[in-house]
Amino acid sequence: MYGKLPYMKQSKPTLKTMNARLELRLDPADKALIERAASLLGVKPASFTRSALVQQANRVIQQAHVVHFDEAAARDCLAALAQPFEPNEALRRALERGDELGL
Repeated sequence: MYGKLPYMKQSKPTLKTMNARLELRLDPADKALIERAASLLGVKPASFTRSALVQQANRVIQQAHVVHFDEAAARDCLAALAQPFEPNEALRRALERGDELGL
């Protein structure tokens, strides 16, 4: 289920909903490679290309949201999280205001 959140509706595209176009130019060798791969999977080159592009786009977007820590930064982060939480004055006022508003 990696990359798919349960609350996001995953609807299958249909010919009616697939009306956006994307054009690209390829080297003949790249085109032949794509056609061969698509043939091995028994799909049309356009379907193969669309699927590969969407998968790669999802990977890139998911990786953009991943934070990588080195060992020292990870230790610092965990140490900070282990400290007891102390709300500052601004947060206390906001919480009181929320209580007044019934939030």
